Amino acid sequence: MRRLTSVMASTVILLMIVLQGGLWAAGRDLSRELMQAVEEGDLNQVRLLLQKQAPVNARNDSGWTPLMKAAYNGDTAIVRELLARGAQVNIKGKAGWTALMQAAQFGHLEIVQMLLNKGAQVNASSTNGSTALMVAASNGHIAVIKTLLNHGAIADSRDRLGRTALLLAASDGYARVVEELLARGSEVNAQEVSGKSALILAACYGQKAVVGVLLSHCADVALRDSQGKSAIDYARQQHHVAIAKMIAAAKPCP
Repeated sequence: MRRLTSVMASTVILLMIVLQGGLWAAGRDLSRELMQAVEEGDLNQVRLLLQKQAPVNARNDSGWTPLMKAAYNGDTAIVRELLARGAQVNIKGKAGWTALMQAAQFGHLEIVQMLLNKGAQVNASSTNGSTALMVAASNGHIAVIKTLLNHGAIADSRDRLGRTALLLAASDGYARVVEELLARGSEVNAQEVSGKSALILAACYGQKAVVGVLLSHCADVALRDSQGKSAIDYARQQHHVAIAKMIAAAKPCP
């Protein structure tokens, strides 16, 4: 009798292990199918899989959730569906990026607004210190930048290299973004780890319009980086003659 009881108990345990393994495999397969449907922009398939209890916050090998992928793709309808099904907005991937950062990077304004309205942390940072504002600034998405600032984004947050949104925008020549950030209180003379200011970066990369904006906001032409070079030094070194003349002609601010 004892032997029979022991055999029965072992059978039950084995059955439970098999069932649990089957459920885990099924959940894993549904997760993969959901991520694939999101990737393909198939809203109907996303809805079907969610009805089958596909885990809405499952992650792929990069730590991305379906919401992150939909935000990256700019798929407003799928983002809306995932949020309605309980997708968490502040989960981070392995690189520390959130869905908000993914949307901000590509200027997906409506998705940015939806995520913020669902409680996305506007100043969340990635593993290298980047924020949604920084990635929007480095890609020139002015409407997204205004929205983020209106929701409390810190204009002068710094990444691990000491760069602010202003420094990133200046490097890439986004004059309107530079103007907006300065109007919102960004420090015009902020310097990154290497000592370069927005003016030095703009002069180095030949961003004439940005140089004009920075000079009109009293950027310090005398600042030098860790190599001892100023904005005019870089302008001359890179043969940006017009920019060198602008800096030389700049009048001291009162």
